[in-house]
Amino acid sequence: MPLHTHPEEQGGIILEGEFEIGMGGEVQVLKPGDMYIIPGGVEHYAKAGDKGVRALGIYSPVREAFKY
Repeated sequence: MPLHTHPEEQGGIILEGEFEIGMGGEVQVLKPGDMYIIPGGVEHYAKAGDKGVRALGIYSPVREAFKY
């Protein structure tokens, strides 16, 4: 995901692979079991590792685009 922002808070946990996440001028590489929280309105990006990533993402409140 390129650099972007959204009003919802986003959190998640890495299930498989690696996930590079950048926000607030900091970059971290997350691995299975690592969790992240991105406050709403904060600019951020995410990039899967070479072997891909599988993560569970949670938004609060739920994003309209993801409702079913």
